[in-house]
Amino acid sequence: MSLRLRALRLVAHTEDGAFGRDLRFGDGLIVLRAENSMGKTTAINSILYAMGMEGLITERHAVPLTAAMTQQLQAPDGRVLNVSESVVSLQIENDRGQVATLERYAKRQTGDTRTIRAWDAPRLTAPTPDDTFRDMLARVQGSGVGQMAIGQWLEQFIGWELPVIVMPDGTERRLYPELIMALMFVEQRGGWGGIQAAMPTYGIPDVRKRAREYILGLTVYERQRRRLELRRALEELKRDWTATVRAAESQLGAVGIRLQAPADIDPDFGADSPLQAFDLRSSRPLPEELSSVRNELAQLSDAADTDRSDATLSIDEARLRTLESQLQNAMFDVRQRERDLQRLRREQADLAEQTDRLDEDLVRNKDAQRLQGFGGEPWTDDDRDCPTCHQVLPPTLLGTLDRPTMTVEQNIAYIEQQKEVVRAAQDRAAAEIQRTFEVQTAARQAIADTRAEVRALRDALVRARGVPSAADVQRRLNLERRIESLAAAEIELGVLRDTLTDVAARAAANRAEMTALPSATFTPADEARIARLQEVFLDQLGFYHPESLPLGDLEISRDSYLPAAGNVDLGFQISASDGIRLIWAYLLGLLETSRTVATPHPGLLIFDEPRQQSAKERSLEMLLQRAARAREYGEQVLFATSEPRANLDAMLADIDVQYEPIDGRLLIPRN
Repeated sequence: MSLRLRALRLVAHTEDGAFGRDLRFGDGLIVLRAENSMGKTTAINSILYAMGMEGLITERHAVPLTAAMTQQLQAPDGRVLNVSESVVSLQIENDRGQVATLERYAKRQTGDTRTIRAWDAPRLTAPTPDDTFRDMLARVQGSGVGQMAIGQWLEQFIGWELPVIVMPDGTERRLYPELIMALMFVEQRGGWGGIQAAMPTYGIPDVRKRAREYILGLTVYERQRRRLELRRALEELKRDWTATVRAAESQLGAVGIRLQAPADIDPDFGADSPLQAFDLRSSRPLPEELSSVRNELAQLSDAADTDRSDATLSIDEARLRTLESQLQNAMFDVRQRERDLQRLRREQADLAEQTDRLDEDLVRNKDAQRLQGFGGEPWTDDDRDCPTCHQVLPPTLLGTLDRPTMTVEQNIAYIEQQKEVVRAAQDRAAAEIQRTFEVQTAARQAIADTRAEVRALRDALVRARGVPSAADVQRRLNLERRIESLAAAEIELGVLRDTLTDVAARAAANRAEMTALPSATFTPADEARIARLQEVFLDQLGFYHPESLPLGDLEISRDSYLPAAGNVDLGFQISASDGIRLIWAYLLGLLETSRTVATPHPGLLIFDEPRQQSAKERSLEMLLQRAARAREYGEQVLFATSEPRANLDAMLADIDVQYEPIDGRLLIPRN
C-alpha cells in the first residue's frame, strides 16, 4: 500500500497564451519554497484537487484554487489576464509499479469541473499516443464508491481496503480515501487547528477515530463490528428458534399433542437431542400412542357383513382398487407440484438477483450519463474480462465489432426494457406460484375425500366377513382418523427436528466465531502498533524542544489513539506553538510507525506551512532533519513553506532533500 507523487502540472490559458508550472517529485523530503501569495498553496492544494479530495480544503463545492487558476492571473509585465480555461495534472505511482495520471479542470469552457480523467500511464513524464483513459466523478453524490467514483479508484490504486462503518440508522457506509488522507495532509488555513482539524465527517459517527484506527492498522473496530454482527445474527436465530417451536406447539396442540422442546436455542441440538411429543389423552409418547391405536384398529378389522352378495363385494373391491390407484397417483402429483413450487420459488429468487444486477447496471449507466453531461467520456476502456468468471479474455476470443456500440442512453433504455421483461417474468412466476398453490390445495382436498371413500369401502369389505356392532364401526372410523392425525403429527415432529438442527448448526457456527474473536480490546499486534507510535511520537517531541508539554506524563491514549496526559485534554494546558509540534510529531509518527510494523499508511505526508504559531526556527530545523529520513524507506514527505530564503537555505544545507525554490510567481508563461 503506497502513494507517491511523481509530477504536477498546472496550466492556465489566457488571451496572451498559456501559463503554468511543471514540478517533479522524488522520494524522501521535498521542500517547496515560495513567497506568500506567489502560488505555493495553489500547488499544494492542486494535488488534493486532482485526486478529488478538496473536501479537506473547503466545505464549499467551489474550486478551492486561487484566482490565478480560476479567474485572473498577473503576467510578468504586470498585466492582468483573464483565465479562459485551466487544468491540473498529477502523476502518481504505487508500490506495485503502477503509474497513473489524473487530470482535472479548474475552469473549463464546456463541461463540468467535477470530472477527473485518469490514464494508466505516465502522461506527464513519458506520454504515448496509445495511452487510454477513463473519466470519473468527483465531489458529487456517489463519487466515494462505485465504478465511476474517484474514491473507489484511489482506494484500489493505493491498495487500501477501507472499513465499512455502521451508521446510526443501521445502514452501512464505507470510509472514503479523503477521510484517511486527513492524517497525511495538513493544509495551511484550517489544518493546523489540531489533528485532523480540517477533516469532513459526512455524518459518519466517530469518523476521526475510525480513520486513526485504520491508518494504524488496528483491528479493534472490525472486531467490534463483527461481534455486533454476530450478536445480531444470534438474536435472529433465537427468534427463528422460538417462532419454529411455537408454531409446532400450536399445530400439534390442535390434534391433542403436547410438545416438549427446548424453549431457548441450543447450539448443540442435533439428531440425538431430546425432542418429544405426548398424547394428551393417554399421556403416552407419540410413537407409543400411534402404535397402540394401530394395534387396536387391527383387532377390530375382523367384522363381516353377511347380508351382502358376492357381486356387490366384487364391485366394491374393484372400486377400492381403482381409488387406491387414483390416490397413489394423486399423491404423486401433489409431490410433483411441491417440486414445481420449489422450482418456481428458486426461479423467483433468480429473477430477484437479476433485478439487483440490472439495478446496479442502471445506476452505473446513469452515472456514466451524468459523467458525460459533465463533459467526461466514461466508455474509453473495453471490458476484457469474462462476465461470468471475470478472467481476462484474450483478443482472439473478443474479436472485433463490425457495428457501432450502444450509447449510454441506449444502454439505459435497454436496461430499463430488460427490467420490464424481468418484472413481467416475476409477475408470471408469482401468478404461476399462486395457481399451483391453489391447484395443490384443491388436490389435497380431493386426496382427503378419496381417502375417506377408501376408508368407507375398506370398512364395507371388512364388515362382509361378519356383522360388527354399530359401536365397533364407529370406533374403527374414529381410530382411522386418529391414526392419520397422529401420523401427520409424527411427520411434523420430524420436520421440526430438522429445522431446529439447522438453526442450531448456524448458532454453533456463530458461537465458534464469537469465541475465536479476541476478548481483549486490543490484540498483541494492536498493542505493538500503539506502543511503537507512542515511542516515535515521544522521541520526536524531545527533538522539537516543547516548552509546555509534560513529556513524562504523555502517552498515546488507548481510547482515542491521540496524545494524552492522563485524562486531561492537552489542549487546555499547552501553548499554541507546542500544539503545532504535537501535530508534527503525531503525523510524522504515524509514518515512522509503518516502517517497523505493518500498517496501511501509504508512505506520504504533506505539510503546507508547517511553521505555525511562531514555532521556533530550531524546531522547524529538527523537523526537517527528522523528515529527511524518509528517503531511506522510500517514503515521501512534502513541505511547502514561505520561510525566509536565507534561513531555509541554512537549515537545508546538510540535509538530504529535494529543494524546489520558486522565484516569483508559480504560473509563468509556457514556451
